[in-house]
Amino acid sequence: MFKRNYRKLILTVLAALLLITVVACEKDEEGMVAIVDGEGISNDELEKKFNLVGIRENTELQFGEGALEQEIEDGITLERKLKEELLEQLVVVKIIANNANKDIEITEEMLKEQKLEYIENIGGQENFTEFLEERGLTEEELEDYMIEDLLVKEHQKNLMDKMEVSEEEAREYFEENKDDIIIIRLEHILLKEKAEAESVLKRINEGEDFAKLAKSESIHTNSAENGGDIGYITRNSPLIEEYKDIGFELDINEISDVVESELGYSIIRLVDRKEDFEFFEEDIITNIKMESLSKKIEEMKEKADYKLMPENIVIGDKEVESEKEKE
Repeated sequence: MFKRNYRKLILTVLAALLLITVVACEKDEEGMVAIVDGEGISNDELEKKFNLVGIRENTELQFGEGALEQEIEDGITLERKLKEELLEQLVVVKIIANNANKDIEITEEMLKEQKLEYIENIGGQENFTEFLEERGLTEEELEDYMIEDLLVKEHQKNLMDKMEVSEEEAREYFEENKDDIIIIRLEHILLKEKAEAESVLKRINEGEDFAKLAKSESIHTNSAENGGDIGYITRNSPLIEEYKDIGFELDINEISDVVESELGYSIIRLVDRKEDFEFFEEDIITNIKMESLSKKIEEMKEKADYKLMPENIVIGDKEVESEKEKE
């Protein structure tokens, strides 16, 4: 379970990187873990980012104390893997910011708004000050990170604003990815024993209200409080396969027979289905633009002058043995 879930943790903590970016260091490679356009990222800087985005806290919260020292591959600890992933993301952010810096100006007003938004999100000035102290940061250092964050976001916005996606292109995308795009909304009643589930199903078929029975009979307490509502899901949602297999085959308001799964015995009702192009059109256009943006970022990365030196990453008293350099 630990090894399977570490990738999800990586994706979660790295999603915060749009707020935490890179500050230029000396050009000397000694003590550097990467060089981007002649500017270095030091091991100290990487460690600061590692703590700043809360990777250590999130890891221990999800996997328990000492999780960073556990091996996820032969000889590779979770801390090492996370820091290498983080380093690669910081390099990409730096490359984007360097491209953005050519034609985007970050004003004092933009920085002020960003800072106020951050203070509000963190719970006020007192929490903000405490946060900086815990991470060993000054407000000036955080402002430097925010400036680069703004450069990245403005550059990405400018690129996406210039992209045009026709209705024909969007419809084609929808048809090609329809099975993954369509969403359904399910309700369920979960019981421990098959006989119990069959009894409840009989009561539903005799006219009793599904939602009321979910509240009174279902052992799945979270959904039971909402009348058994699971919410909208796709075929790729992290839900047990039996629910998805049955749910996508039902008609609106149709109720399944008793379904056996690892959870127990369930009765499932399809409440809604969204499968029309018009409902998804705006999101599809955004997805197409995001895919194009990803390609543009890869092109920037290919053209950039950078070097990764993960062998300089310090893990406790040990240095990372692996070496990844741009070919």
